[in-house]
Amino acid sequence: MWLRRKRKREEPPQRRYADYIPGTETPPPPPPGRASIRITVAVDVEAWAQAQGKTVEEADRELGRRINDATSPMLAKLVTELGDMGGSILSATMSTGG
Repeated sequence: MWLRRKRKREEPPQRRYADYIPGTETPPPPPPGRASIRITVAVDVEAWAQAQGKTVEEADRELGRRINDATSPMLAKLVTELGDMGGSILSATMSTGG
């Protein structure tokens, strides 16, 4: 009979910041010579789904669609407003995730 060792569960390292508020995520500062923008929106999809009589899956798809509809023009406007800096943009993305 082979004995199996229980694999120790690895916990992801927690980031520590002086202004850290539990439940929030503070991104690391960008490297020198670069700038970054991060927009974070927390949505209680389950509560919204229940109030609308939808499944969580339907609500999640609706949230993704609405975020995409709202952020696509924002991203285009940002690139336009950066003017001649627009050619120096390394990446410009917006994504959803849990």
